[in-house]
Amino acid sequence: MRKLFGLILALIIMMAIFFSALFISMEMGHHDCSGEDCPICATMEECVNNIRICGMAAVVAFVISSFVALARKQMSSYMVDTLFESLIVKRVRLNY
Repeated sequence: MRKLFGLILALIIMMAIFFSALFISMEMGHHDCSGEDCPICATMEECVNNIRICGMAAVVAFVISSFVALARKQMSSYMVDTLFESLIVKRVRLNY
C-alpha cells in the first residue's frame, strides 16, 4: 500500500512539473501582457514557483533516499559480520 501511495505521489509531482513547463513554453512566445494584473503572467509565475519547489523536493528526496540506501547496506553488512561471528561459533575455549 505504501509503495502504491508513493508511486501515485511521484506521478502527481512529475505531472505537475511537466504541465507547468508545458504551460510556460506555450505562453512564453506569444503572450500579449495586458498590464499589471495579467492573469497569464500570474499563472506563469506560479508555474515557475511550482517547478522550483518540486525540483528542489526531488533533489532532496534523491539525496535522502541515497543516504538511506547506503546506511541500510552498511547496517546489513555490519549485522552479517557481528551476528554470525561469536566466540561460540569460532569455537574459542574460555576456560584454561
